[in-house]
Amino acid sequence: QTADSQLSNPNNAAQIISWHLDKVLDTHGVFWTVAYFKQPITQSSIGELKGSDIYPLNIAYSQGAGLNCNGNTNGYTFCRNIYFTYGLKPYDYPVNYSSGGRITTYNQLLGVTIRYVGNYSSALVRKYNLGYTLLSAASGRGGTQENLLTSVTEVGADGVTGLPATTFTYNSDTNGAN
Repeated sequence: QTADSQLSNPNNAAQIISWHLDKVLDTHGVFWTVAYFKQPITQSSIGELKGSDIYPLNIAYSQGAGLNCNGNTNGYTFCRNIYFTYGLKPYDYPVNYSSGGRITTYNQLLGVTIRYVGNYSSALVRKYNLGYTLLSAASGRGGTQENLLTSVTEVGADGVTGLPATTFTYNSDTNGAN
């Protein structure tokens, strides 16, 4: 495990809250790696340290030991890369105090891009764009505002042509229970 794949308590950096997967290797030498990002620790107006959650940034898949994507034998080459794009949530920041520190989820996934990477080239395979709708406090759900996933649109290798969006709807709970 690397420091990149760990989430620490914002009040005590030596206390690891969670470790996240950073590499998987099979018996044939094929592996994939995960890179993460975390927003820096900040201090609230009352002096409380706040940490950000950890988010996968990139997953890279290899062809295997000694092989690259074109079948040559010149070392490890990553044949598929998956990139995750995030944006700040407008509201509804879930907070977790489970290990003594405040960890807040500020970001939401906006898109996933899959690319083929070969010798000196890279090509878009497809991407997915995610859409959200803000559910206001007046709509129920316990009187809080929530940012809900409402659509996923698949875009083809040309980066423009897309399939019709897959959409999601939600029922509001007028009793305030989630």
